[in-house]
Amino acid sequence: MIIFGAGIRGKRCLRTLQSVGIEVSFFCDNNEKIWGKLVANIPVISPMELCDTYKETEILIANKNDFSVIRNQLLELGVENIKSLEEIILSHKRLSYLGNSENTIMKFTASENPILSIIIMNTNAKKSSPDTLGSILASQIEVPYEIVIWGGEATVVKGQEILFLKDGSMLQKGAVRELLELKREKGGTVGSKSVQCDGTINQAGYVITDEHTVCLYGHGESASRPEYDYVRNCDAVSISGMLTDAKHLNKIGEILGANKNFIEASIAVSLWMKDMQEQVLMQPFSLIVEKEVADSEHQIGSAVLIGVCREYLERSKFCRESIFWQANRADIYSYTLMADYGIAQFDRNAGNRSTYEYICILLELNVWMIYLLNDFYYEYEYIKIFQKKGIFVVYGEYWREHCAELLPEILSKIDYAFLNRPDVANAYIDIIRKYSDALVVHYGHDLHFLRLYREYEITGEESFLAESEKYKQIEYELVQKADITGYPSSVEVNILKKEFPNENIQLFPLNFFENRVYEREDGSREGILFVGGYGHSPNEDAAVWLVCEILPELRKHGIHDKVYLVGANPTQQVLELQREDVVVTGYVSETELDAYYEKCFISVFPLRYGAGMKGKVLEALYKGIPVVTTDIGAEGLEDAGNILRVGNNVDEIVEKVVEIYYNKAELWSLGNVAHDYIIGHFGKQKMKEMIWKQIADSKKNN
Repeated sequence: MIIFGAGIRGKRCLRTLQSVGIEVSFFCDNNEKIWGKLVANIPVISPMELCDTYKETEILIANKNDFSVIRNQLLELGVENIKSLEEIILSHKRLSYLGNSENTIMKFTASENPILSIIIMNTNAKKSSPDTLGSILASQIEVPYEIVIWGGEATVVKGQEILFLKDGSMLQKGAVRELLELKREKGGTVGSKSVQCDGTINQAGYVITDEHTVCLYGHGESASRPEYDYVRNCDAVSISGMLTDAKHLNKIGEILGANKNFIEASIAVSLWMKDMQEQVLMQPFSLIVEKEVADSEHQIGSAVLIGVCREYLERSKFCRESIFWQANRADIYSYTLMADYGIAQFDRNAGNRSTYEYICILLELNVWMIYLLNDFYYEYEYIKIFQKKGIFVVYGEYWREHCAELLPEILSKIDYAFLNRPDVANAYIDIIRKYSDALVVHYGHDLHFLRLYREYEITGEESFLAESEKYKQIEYELVQKADITGYPSSVEVNILKKEFPNENIQLFPLNFFENRVYEREDGSREGILFVGGYGHSPNEDAAVWLVCEILPELRKHGIHDKVYLVGANPTQQVLELQREDVVVTGYVSETELDAYYEKCFISVFPLRYGAGMKGKVLEALYKGIPVVTTDIGAEGLEDAGNILRVGNNVDEIVEKVVEIYYNKAELWSLGNVAHDYIIGHFGKQKMKEMIWKQIADSKKNN
C-alpha cells in the first residue's frame, strides 16, 4: 500500500488508513528532496522506484489539485493499480459495495442487515471526505451499520435508525454508542455536540432566542465547561450528528431540499420532530469535530421558518431570560438546587448513598436540577452518571473562582433547594436567601456536634470538644435559617425539637429500599462482616475494637470464622489489622458486597460513638443478615430489639454473637423480621411522598 503525495493530505490519508488497521508501506512523491527520508515514520520513495519495484502495489493519490496529472504520470510509467480511499477501505475491510446506478448513491456496509444507516451529506454523490469516512470506521461502532452517501430525497437505507453526518465532520470514538444509549433510554431524536479543532464548542444545541435569531449554544467556550456537558431537552440540534428513526428520512430529505441553509434546515427538522411529539435531546458525550468555523448567532432568512419559530416560542411560554435559561427551558415541575460537599459516590458510603437516592426521587418527580459540588472536584466516572440523568453538575476551577458571581443568575428561577450537611448549607444558605425565594431544606445527615461530643467522651481529646461547640452553633443557626430541617434519626430530631419547638424539623429516611426478597441459605454461612468507610473515624474505631478486643473473646467460645473488614479508604491502623483470619478488602463493588452479605452468618457493628441513622445497619437488615451492634449503631430505629441485638461492651456483644451462632433458628427469625421491618419503614413511596409535599409547598410559596 503506497500513498502518492507526502504532504498534508497524504498524512491525513495515512491517519485514516491507520485508524482502520490498514498498513501503509511507503509514501511516493515527485519532490526529490525527500526521497529516502521518513515522513510520519513512513519511507518516501521516488516515482521511478515505484515503477521498478512496486508496480503492482495499491496506489492512493493524495493530491486533490494535481490528481489527474499524477494519475497520467503513473499510467505512463505502467502503474495501473490506482484506487480511491473508499475502494481501499472497502477491499481491506471486506465491506460489500451496494452501488445504485439510478441515483448514483454509493453504499457500503459491514453487515447484510444493518441496524444503523450513517448518511454522509455531500454534494458529490460518489465520494466523501477521507476524514469523515475514516472517523466512522475508527469510532468503534458496536452495532451492524451501513454508510450511505446522501443522494437527495431518493436516498434509500436499510437501517432502522439513521445518523446524519455533514461531509468533512469527524465522528469521535464512542459517539455513536452514546447516541444510541440515550435514544433507547429516552426515545425521540438525539443530537451530538460539535467542537472545533481547537477544542472549543461549535454548538451544544441551538437556542431559538427570538423568531428571527438562533444562538449556537456554547459557541467558542471550552468543550469541558459543565454548563454544556449534560443531557438536556433542546430547541433544536444539528442535523450533522442527529440520530433518529429511519421512518423520518423522507420528511428530513424534503426539509433539506427546501432549506438551503444548513442551520435553518436543522431548526426546521427539530421543530417538526417536536410537532410529532418527539423529544429533541442533546447528548454532549457524543462528540463531532468540525473544521468549518460558524458564527455564534444565525439570522433566519426564511419567512416560513420565522413563522414556525414564532409559533414554537408562543407554545414554549417564551420570555426574555438569559441564554442559559432559554437553553434549559423544559416542561418540568420544579427548578431544584442540590448541594453537597462533593459528588455522591453512592457505592462508597452511606451518606453519599443517601444523597444519591434523594436525587433519584427528585428526578422521578420531574425536576430540573443543578447539583452544586462544594469541593468543585471533577470525579469523572461519577459526575458523568449524573450528567447523563440530565443534571447540570457544577465543578471545575472556573466555577470555584467565580461561583459567587455566577450563582445569582441561576438562583433566580430556583424554587426548591436541598442542602446536604451543615458545612455546605452554611456556605450557601445566605446567597440562596438573597437571590431566590426557594423553599430551603437542610438535610444534616447526622448531628455533627453530637457525634463529635461522643468522640470526645471516648477519647478525652479537647479538640473534639471544641469542634463540637463550633458545629453546635452552626447547626442551631441553620435550624432557624432553613424552612425545613431534616435528620434520619428520631433521637436527633427530638433533640432539635426540644431546643426549637416552633421550627419545622422532620424525620428524613436515610435510604429507601425496594421490596425485594433475598434468598438465604443460613446453614452454610460462615464469616463475621463489618462494613464501613474508614475515612469516617467512628468506623475505624469500631473495626479496631472488633478485631483487637471482641474477636479474641469470640475465639474462646469456639467461633473461628474469618472477620471481613469491608469498605473504602482503609486507614493505616485498619490495614495493620490484616492477618490470616482478618481480611481487609478495601473498596468493593455492590455486587461484591452482596456476595459478602450472602456468605457471612452475621454483621457486627460495634460503634462506640457517632450520630444519626447508620446506613450500614439498615443495609444489613435489608439483606436479611442478623446484626449485632451498640446503642449508637441502633440509634433512631424504633423497637430495635425486635430486629437486631444490642450490646454496649465486649461481654454483651460476644454474648449476642454466640447466641446467634449456636442457634440457627435465630438466624432465620432475625433475618425475616429485619427485612420486613426495613420495607415497612424505609419504602421508596414514603420518601417520595415526603419530598413531593415539600416541592408542592415550594411552588405555593413562589
